[in-house]
This record gives sequence, C-alpha cells and structure tokens, in this order.
Amino acid sequence: MNKKIFLLLFLLFPFNVFAQEFSMESKVDEYLQSHLGELNLLQSDISDYKIYREYISLKSMVTHVFLQQYHNGIPIHQAEIRLHWSEKIGWLLTQNTFIKDVMQKNVSTSVGMNPILAIEYACSALNIKYTKAHRRINEQSDILVYEADFSRDIIPVMNSYFLHDNQLKSVSDITIYERDGSDCWNVLIDHQSGELLRKYNWVKHCSFNSSISCSHLNPEKQSIPDKFSIIEFSGASYNVFALPLESPSHGDRTIEVDPHNTIASPFGWHDTNAQSGAEYFITRGNNVHAYADLNDLGSSLGDEPYGGENLLFNFPFNPMTEPDQNIDAATVNLFYMSNMMHDVWYHYGFDPQAGNFQFNNYGEGGYSGDYVIAEAQDSSGVGTNIALNNANFYTPSDGYNPVMQMYIWNKPDNPFDLFTVNQPDDLIGNYEVSPSTDWAGTITSDPINGLIELVDDGSTRPEEGCGELLNDLTGKIALISRGTCEFGLKSLNAQNSGAIAVIIYNNVGGIISMAAGADGDDVTIPSVFMGKLDGELLRDYLQDQGIIDATFVNNSPPGPEYLDGDFDNGIIAHEYGHGISTRLTGSNCLFGDEQAGEGWSDFFALMMTNTINNNGEEPHGIGTYVSAEQNDGRGIRSYPYSRDMNVNPLTYDDIITESVPHGVGSVWASILWDLYWNFVDIYGYDQDLYNGQGGNNMVMQLVIDGLKLQPCQSNFTNLRDAILFADELLYDSQNECLIWDTFARRGLGVSADGGSSASRGDGNEAFDQLPECVKTLKIQKTAKQNENAGDEIAYNLSVQNHTDETIPYVIILDTLQSGVSYVPLSSNCDVSIDGDVLTFNLGDLISGENINCVYSVLLDENVFSTVLFEDDMEDGDNYWITLSEEGFVWELDAPESYSGTNAWFAADIEERYEALLELEPFLVEGEKPTLSFWHKYLTEPGLDGGYISISTDEVNFEDLGAQIIRGHYRGVSQGPPPLGGKNSFWGNSEGFVNTLVDLSPYMGETVTLRFTFVTDEGNNEIDPVEGWTIDDVRVIDRYEIKNNACVYGENFSHYSCDDVKDGGTIIYNDFGLLTTPKTSIFWVQVFPNPTHENLSIIISPDWTKHTRISVFSIQGRLIDQFEITGTHTNLSTNKYNDGLYFIEINDGFKKMMKNFTVLHY
Repeated sequence: MNKKIFLLLFLLFPFNVFAQEFSMESKVDEYLQSHLGELNLLQSDISDYKIYREYISLKSMVTHVFLQQYHNGIPIHQAEIRLHWSEKIGWLLTQNTFIKDVMQKNVSTSVGMNPILAIEYACSALNIKYTKAHRRINEQSDILVYEADFSRDIIPVMNSYFLHDNQLKSVSDITIYERDGSDCWNVLIDHQSGELLRKYNWVKHCSFNSSISCSHLNPEKQSIPDKFSIIEFSGASYNVFALPLESPSHGDRTIEVDPHNTIASPFGWHDTNAQSGAEYFITRGNNVHAYADLNDLGSSLGDEPYGGENLLFNFPFNPMTEPDQNIDAATVNLFYMSNMMHDVWYHYGFDPQAGNFQFNNYGEGGYSGDYVIAEAQDSSGVGTNIALNNANFYTPSDGYNPVMQMYIWNKPDNPFDLFTVNQPDDLIGNYEVSPSTDWAGTITSDPINGLIELVDDGSTRPEEGCGELLNDLTGKIALISRGTCEFGLKSLNAQNSGAIAVIIYNNVGGIISMAAGADGDDVTIPSVFMGKLDGELLRDYLQDQGIIDATFVNNSPPGPEYLDGDFDNGIIAHEYGHGISTRLTGSNCLFGDEQAGEGWSDFFALMMTNTINNNGEEPHGIGTYVSAEQNDGRGIRSYPYSRDMNVNPLTYDDIITESVPHGVGSVWASILWDLYWNFVDIYGYDQDLYNGQGGNNMVMQLVIDGLKLQPCQSNFTNLRDAILFADELLYDSQNECLIWDTFARRGLGVSADGGSSASRGDGNEAFDQLPECVKTLKIQKTAKQNENAGDEIAYNLSVQNHTDETIPYVIILDTLQSGVSYVPLSSNCDVSIDGDVLTFNLGDLISGENINCVYSVLLDENVFSTVLFEDDMEDGDNYWITLSEEGFVWELDAPESYSGTNAWFAADIEERYEALLELEPFLVEGEKPTLSFWHKYLTEPGLDGGYISISTDEVNFEDLGAQIIRGHYRGVSQGPPPLGGKNSFWGNSEGFVNTLVDLSPYMGETVTLRFTFVTDEGNNEIDPVEGWTIDDVRVIDRYEIKNNACVYGENFSHYSCDDVKDGGTIIYNDFGLLTTPKTSIFWVQVFPNPTHENLSIIISPDWTKHTRISVFSIQGRLIDQFEITGTHTNLSTNKYNDGLYFIEINDGFKKMMKNFTVLHY
C-alpha cells in the first residue's frame, strides 16, 4: 500500500488499527464511567467509542485526548468528547457532543449505498458535471477510494451516521476536490433518499471539515537522525523585510544571515535529510517550498529564486514597478516569513506532535511530509481571470501539504489622501474618508475647496438632511449626519442647495460603503463617508460658530497599478495562522457564523509585527500596505486594532452585523489585542520571541494552548473559557482576574451568553466582571417583579466578602417603604426592627464567605397601581391607527398572543418596509404615569426591529428608549433608516416580555404613542424570523416598592448598597386587571403631514355623529368647513396654496385643534 493511501486510511479510520496503542485508554474509560451523570449520557452511549488523537503539550504537560462516538461500529459525524489530562488538575472536559440515548434516535434502517451512486448524488447536489469513469484503487471495507476526471484528487467515501432532525441517519461521507481547484467539498449524502444533508467548502473557509485530505501527499523518503541534536548551520542569507517590519511602508529591506532558529529548524531552512548541508539551493526546504504561480498551475515551473551554493538570496526590489518585476524578491520574502512563522510558533507548542508543517519531523512524532507549499503572486498572469485582493491557506490533516496562495492587490487611493482641513489650526490635517462607489462625482487631482457647513432641513433632526435644506450651500461642502434616509437622497438635497461636495458622517462606529439608494444616480458632486469621531469633531466646531476651510483632492502618490501581498508580512502571518488554528483545533471545527478563525489569524499577524516601541493604544491595522494606507490606518478591517475604545469600539454584539468571517474574527482579535497589552503592562515586553518571559510571550503561549483547549465549533464564550483554562494549566490561574476584566470590557463578561456557534445573532453581551475579582464587600437584593396588593413580597439579600481579609461585625440595614410591614419570623438571619429599619446582624465574614438572608413584607391591600387605560386587543382596533406602506401593515392577526386571541403583529419579511402603529392621543396624568405592554419579537438580529416613540404634536416624535424602566431595547441596530444607529428591539426576546416606560416627562400633555417596525431586504439563512407582536397595552399610574439594602463592615466600612432592579416590584390589584372604568378618549389623526394632494382625517368613535371640520389659514381666515359622517374623510388640498393650516374639530360638546402643511411639488 503506498504512503498516500496508508495515511488516508489512518486519518479517516485510524481507530481499529491504533486504538490499543493509546496509553490513556484505560484512564479515559475510567473517567467516562465515573462521569456519566455529568456528561448527561447513558452507559450505552459510551459502549462504542474510539480515541482518534492523543498528544502532549510540552509547556503545560497536558495530554490532549480526542474521542469519537460510534454506533454499530460506524462513526457518528461530529459526535466528540475532548479531554485534557494534567497531573496538576486531573481531567478537564472542554467538549461533549456525544449523542445521549443514541440507541433511541430513530436510527436509519438503511445502511449503505453504492459508493458510485453516492458520488453521483454528490455531484448533482454540487452542480458538478458527472462522468462515469471511476476506478477503485483500494478495496478496504471501511473506506473506499475512487478517482474521476472531475476531481483533481482521490475521492474517499466512507459510511457514517449523522444526527438530522433527531434521527440518526446513515450517510456517505464524500470529499471531492474540483478540477479547477476552486472548491473542495466535503458532503454527507443520505443513504435512504440520496439527499444532501450537509456540505462544507474547505477551500472557501480556509479551514476543513474532516481528516480526509484534498491535498497531494509528498511521498518523498525522509531521513531521521539516529540521535536528535542541534547542529549549527551557517551561510544562508536573505534580503527581506525582516521582522518586526510588516511591509515596505514600514521600513527597508535588510540582509538577514542565518535567521533560522536552531531548536525549531536545527539544520537550517534548506535541509530535508537531517544532516549538515542543504538539499535545496532554491526557496525550498524542510518547512516551506515557495515558488511563483503566476499562471495558476498549482505547481512549480522550476524557476524558483536560486541562492547558489552560498544560499545568498539577494534580489532587486523596486516599489515603483509592477509586482511581476519583483517576483524573485517576493518569493524570497514569502519563504522567509513562512519559515519565521514555523520557527517562532514551534516554541509555543505548534510542534510536530501538535501537527505542524515539516517534511522531516526529525524524530519528534506526528506525521511528516507536509511542508507548506507557498505560491507567490498566484494567478496574477492569467489575463482577465486574474485573482486579486486576497490570500488563502488550505489546511488538510497532518501529513498532507498545506497550500498558501498569495495574490496581488489593486492599489487603491489612500483614504487619508483625499480630504484635508486647511483651517482652523486646531483641526488642520488629513482625515480618513471613503468615497461613494459607482455613484456621485469622483475626487480627482483638481482641488475642490470650500467652507464646510452643517446642513439644516428644519426637522427635529436637521443635521440628517433628509428634507429640503434651508441652507444656501452654494460653493460649500455639506456636512450631514447618517440616519433616517438614504445616502443618495442626503447628497442630492445638498447638491440641490448648491453644495460642491458632501461629507456624511456615521452615527455609530466604523466606516462603511454608502449605497446610492433611489436618488444616488442623480448626484454629480463628490460624496464621501467619514467616521463618527471625526464627523462629530467637525460638527461640534461648526456648532460653536467656527469656520472650517477644507479641500478635496486626490493626492495619492504615483506608483504601480498593483501591490504584492508577498511583501506584507502581516498577511503572510495571517494566512499561516489559519494553518495553526486549524491543526490545533481540528480540521472539522472552524465553521459556523461565530467561528473566530480570522481573529486567531489576525492575532498571529499582530504578534509577529509588534515591537517594544509600540503600545496598545496606537492603531495597528491589518493589510495597510496592500490597502495603500498610512501605517496607522484600519487596513482591511472595520477598525484598526487598538486598546482605545474610541479608536476600536468593537464589543461582542458587533459580531452580529460585522461580516462573516473576517468581521466576526476582528472582534475576537480585538479582545486578544487588549489582553496582550494588559499582560505587557504587568509583565513587560520581551524582544526574544523564542524564549522570552515577558507578557507578550505569555499571551502568545495562552493563545496556542487556548487553541488546543477550545471545543470544536466554538462560540465566543467557549473561546474565552479556553484562554482561562490555559491560564489555569500554565500559570495556576494567577492572571484570572486580568483575563476576566479584559473580556468583560468588550462584552464577554461573566453573564455573557454565547448561544450557538452556528449563529452570530443568538448571543448576548455582558460587561460584568468576575465578582471575586472586585475586592469589595457586596450585596444583591432580589424579589419578584410584580405582586398583588395585600400579598407578601419575599426578599433575598445575598452578601459576599470578596476582599482578602475578614470583615468584623457585618450588618445589613434595610429601610422599609411606607405601605409595607415586616412579616414576623420571616427571616432566616438575626434581625432587629426599629421602626421601618431592619438590621440584620451577620457577625464576622471571612474572605470568600457568602451569606443569604431572606425576609418578607406584607403589602397594604388598598394601595396599588391604577390602570388608566387598557386594551387587550380583543375588541378590535378601536383605539389604533396603522400607518405604513401599502401591503405591509400591522394586523390584529398574530401567530401568538400574550392573552386572549388577538394581538397586533408586524411580519419580518424579506423586503424593505416601515410599519407604524399608533395609539390614539391621551392625556398623561397621575403621579407616575407609565406605559406597559407585553410583546414578543423574533427578527433578523441587528438589522430588523422596532422601537417606541411619543409625540405631543403628532408630527415630531421622540424615541422613548431613555424612559424604559423594564424590558429594555436589545441594542443598537445597523438596519435601514430610520432604524440604523438607534437602540431598538431586535433579535429574539425568547417569548413575551413586559416593557414599562416612564411617561412622567410628558405629564399634563396630550400625547400619541407610536410603535415602529422596520425591515431590510432579505434575511440571513441562520436565524429564524417571525416579526414583532404587541399585546395587552396599558397606561397605569405606577405604584412600586423599591428601597435600598446596604451592607456595612465595622464602623460602617466596606459598605455597598443594592435594590430590586428594573423598577422594583410593581404592585397591582390582580396584576393589572381594570380597577377603574375604561374612559373615553377623543382623538384625531391627520396624515400625510405635510401633504401635497389629499389629507386623510380620522376621528375616534367617541365623537358625536354631527362633528364639524373647519379649516383655517395661518392668519385665522376660515378656508373650508364641512361635516364628517363616520370616522374617516379625505380633504383635497389641490386648491390650497403652500403653507401651514389649522383644523378645528367640534361636535358641540368638545373641540380639538390640529395643524397640517401643504407642499405642492
């Protein structure tokens, strides 16, 4: 059997041959037997499993053991347990995806399918042209191997089980590497139906989902020394951008002599036989084979740079010429940087045992023959099909060659070379802007100079420029805020007012690409996008009556049309990092919306290009060279990496709207960047990347061990926990608090919820630190949110001493609110009562001690919240108006209601629309007027959602988010206007929730409440959507029980206080059933306002049948008068001049005034 087939069989099905050799087998079995309850498994679930991987991390001395669950002797796809053994802590479980009660999972009775038929089904599902020319080249019963002209590599087929819809289906696991090399598919084909159940594109994701290889094994014979020893090797030199230089824009090339590390590469970079002296005099050796692949052949033409017998690789580089003129220098730089990645990370545990990339493992274990194939300027010479602006790293299993493909990049205009502020002195300088794409005018070498002016459209948000502008912007540059309407409309409004250019600044963090919208094609002046901080800086200066003179001009320096990624060491490190993370985590693991593979890779790039002269606050972008940016630019990410949250504001929630996978990964890398510098602040920076002891070295070690410890298919909280486990194993958890503080700062605190790794929209960020790390005396007071008058409220007081000392004479003081009385003997703690003050005597609390005290109070049965208005939606839409685009309205037809059968519902559809639901106007009165409603939302996370607003004039609406007491908005949305940049309800409320809104700021006003639901075009394929349901709307005069409980040490030291969150306990009479008769509320709606043709007038049913409508001019002259019959009429405004008018509604008993504006186009 040749080596290629032998290794394939081991990697696919190694268990029968090698399982008995694993030394940990008996320990693993003992662990499983004694932890069945903890694992939530049955005895039958562990009766058939295999250990498929075992190795030791030498730094932590942890043995990593990977188990696969079987059924009837057949492996179950992705059913794994990952265990890690340490003499220090024993077993550590980081993953358990074994299937519980596997015998009862409706196991498919159809086992097996003709492999050729399965391949045919796979081709059909993948739209691959199928041919019948197959040749079986292996007769093993467990795995069959075929060849076909549509696959550039062997086609392995094996039987597996796959849990699908709670049924254990028998499937064929097939891998097909398409002939053109663009895709390598791993698919599961149902044996019973021939249906495609799962597919993975290994090439597309730069990570791969099986131990099967889509790579060509190099079968060359290798030599292993009789006794491993370090041999000094001298003579090789390379003219390169040497680390820590990142690229040509960061410094000059230097001649590096013998840059190899004598531990990681003991015989140099050109050896393969473990004997002194080079086997190769080109850019090839034990770790890397680098060559040019301009024609996308996937193999060398034999024209690699030749260093001669002296291994002198010194080739010219001219940054002003096109990449193909520097191909030798590029290939040498690629060879150098790839070898440096090998040598550096070898010292942190990416060694042969862990599956690193070497032709000869020099007797250190693992599978050899898998040096990196690194292709420079890949596909750059194939005419119109040139591959641009990318790079990839293909990582098969240990023993198979990974492939790195580096591309050339379009040289863009430098975003810092397009816009300059000339005056005032405080603001002089270049600012980053992003020009519109495929619409608006172009910034050229001809300067556009003018004063900047903030737009004003006369609305409640005048700076958004969505209406006709009041400014005369002739000869000026318009400054506009993002929000409410499309970019094209904003720009057109400015152009129509005479502007010569437009700056639209963000209302949330980041710089985005602007879409034209409906009006963008009519814009002829330049329109650019600017970040929030810079835009608000200019805005604030203008609002202080300042004058800003600025210029648009393209100052991008001359140079080649293309730039070469082979000279960007950060990008090379990033791509190589994909290989590290895939090998250490598992080749079937870095899939799913929340996988952080791009983040790990960005971290590797950052670590290789940092210096002692850097700091955590300085911006550090990825790919700034190929982006033609300044070195502190953001590069190819939304933000540069910086510990400064003003520069990089990313938190966990941002993975929802960031791109997959790079944007998601950048959030993870932002946290690792913070962690790196936080460690450096404490432990210092060590320039020795191989053997250093500084904080930088410690975090590099934590990352490598974290990769080994993270579960397959991790979410972000799994990743956080893996770093914490690594700290426990490496450093005895000495840095636990530092790590928790770092993660909590960007939303991965203790109570953060990672959700499923398959979705980036089902998690929740949290910023709470590990309580034990905040060295204080603490108290938490909890109780039910709602209670009935006359009943008891049960309180729980939890006190913890998280200081490092014993605190003597600890007491709790809790002052009762009027209307409640202490229930005697209701406390489990020693309590004394003095009037309304309860004193709990806890005695001395030692460090780490926790005490819980409970007690109850009795409520006055005559004091409770008064219901001023209530609608349970069961009597129809009498009190509501729906205002929305035709066909997309709120309807009293919800999939589910909170009570009764009816509720308002707005569907989350795959179209852009905005639906408005308004409650009739009412007078805000009472002592604590409060809006209460029950609602449920299930929307596309971060993009589709709703919010509540209020108006006192039925024209201008204010968002009520700041007044919410309970049931708060989910977070900031990145959806379409008017949702984008606003806090709102979106994602999954997980059933009905109650929201309370304080209306006290509007006391004495007649107000209109509005529920606005907004969707964009399309929905993602991962998260389920439904819409927004509103039910049981009430306006109450709120009565709550809310008071502080405070804990004190001796002499009132170490004190802290807490109360019941979210408004305390709201007291109802039968939980809000009507306690006063429902009163009539009279209201009038006029819309659209402004109008240009017809005005709709709707009145509530409470007006009498003979209601008169009178229309007055702004001067008070009667213009029109008529009687309305029913509740709705239309008024034609064609005969009215443009201007403001008033409407009087009068039925002889009461009257109301409204206004409207006529604007003819």
